[in-house]
Amino acid sequence: MTVTTRAHAMRLPTASIFLLALAGGAQAQQGRQLEPLSRSGEAVTGRITLSADSIRFTGGKSLKLALVDGKARGSFDAARPGTAVTARLYRVVTPADLVLRNGNTLCGRPGTHLVVYEASPGSVHLNFYEGAERPGGQGKDKLCFFSVYGG
Repeated sequence: MTVTTRAHAMRLPTASIFLLALAGGAQAQQGRQLEPLSRSGEAVTGRITLSADSIRFTGGKSLKLALVDGKARGSFDAARPGTAVTARLYRVVTPADLVLRNGNTLCGRPGTHLVVYEASPGSVHLNFYEGAERPGGQGKDKLCFFSVYGG
């Protein structure tokens, strides 16, 4: 077991702390519950539970995930185009366009990738993408849903 000093831990960016929490420990096994902070999240997904290998939506529907890159770097933040962030990139194991809250769907087609990052303390961003290509955080990506969560 590695012991981290307080001085070292304070230098970790907030995103790194969030990503470490998803990578291991009891919370990662059970999942982290996140409340929607945006209208799109409230209307489409409601509360979500994000774990190391799945995302579960209000109403119980879920998607199985496989981690592709735990430190993906790209311009994934739609509010700050051109600003690179570090994120976790997942492949949706069995792409599906789930019908979620109020009859809404994530993409209108099966979503194939999920990007998760923390842009500010307590603010977790989720981006769903469609298409076979791995998202790189550039304009050519097929972003089909994004929302902000907290918790």
